[in-house]
Amino acid sequence: MDGREPNAGRRMVTRLPPGARLRAALGAAMLDHGLRQALVEGHGVLESIELEGGRRLAGAYDVPLLRGSVHTGSNGTEAVLHVLLVRSRHDGDPQPLLGGRLVDAIGVAFDLVLEELRIAESTADASARPRGATEPDRSSAVPTSRPISDAWAGAVAASAAAQEPSTKGPRRGDWVEHHRFGLCRVEREERPGALRIRLPDGSFKSITLDVLEVLPARVDGRRRIIPLRPRTRADG
Repeated sequence: MDGREPNAGRRMVTRLPPGARLRAALGAAMLDHGLRQALVEGHGVLESIELEGGRRLAGAYDVPLLRGSVHTGSNGTEAVLHVLLVRSRHDGDPQPLLGGRLVDAIGVAFDLVLEELRIAESTADASARPRGATEPDRSSAVPTSRPISDAWAGAVAASAAAQEPSTKGPRRGDWVEHHRFGLCRVEREERPGALRIRLPDGSFKSITLDVLEVLPARVDGRRRIIPLRPRTRADG
């Protein structure tokens, strides 16, 4: 029977620098605060998210909850993290809740809380250790995380079949970079292949995508921007 019991210690709050990778920042925070093992929770906005299984999510996502554990040992810093995600949108439309085990992500505006875990050795284990022997490395004794609720598990299962439309054309709430009108917000789709956009001066314009080439989207802060350029004869 393992007599080691995790006890809560210090709690530290830190903000992920914008553009920083989450796992690297966690490792740096552990070193800065002199922690060997900790439970971690967080919330905010992340982008360029990679989930377990090779699934990648482009764009920015609101994270109502991140939960897991992190520890440092002979193999460096290791973390087990689970997240709930909601696609960041500006139009107020309801978005599906996603979830899964997080591999890594980039911070946009994200706060982390680290709760130190101290592994206490039982009296029996201490008395059984030979005199002069050093205390064993207990970094691997950290719990993977607090229990995950049924709602969380349901979100993870439901998101497994969902696909991120990172290559999908412009939709309501996106931004298009038009060769003539500049950076414009998509207000709605008037019909298949036709968009109503708001110009930088606040006026509205209808455009059709048949005469435009839709280039790959990029993310600027919390905006998904899709460049549009005129089709040439070579484009067909």
